[in-house]
Amino acid sequence: MSSSVIEKPIPKEKPSVANLGIKLFFDSLAAQQTRCVQIEWVPPIKQSAEIEQLLDEFL
Repeated sequence: MSSSVIEKPIPKEKPSVANLGIKLFFDSLAAQQTRCVQIEWVPPIKQSAEIEQLLDEFL
């Protein structure tokens, strides 16, 4: 069997990155002048109805 390899040229432009994770990774990219954005997102916390009611009363 013969396998063929398709070679692609190395891109000349730097990648653009949207980081949803560790800020240290974003900082490292930014220090290398990579176009990037840090997205501040945390998954929603699911509370029981009782906890939600107590928080509503407290806050």
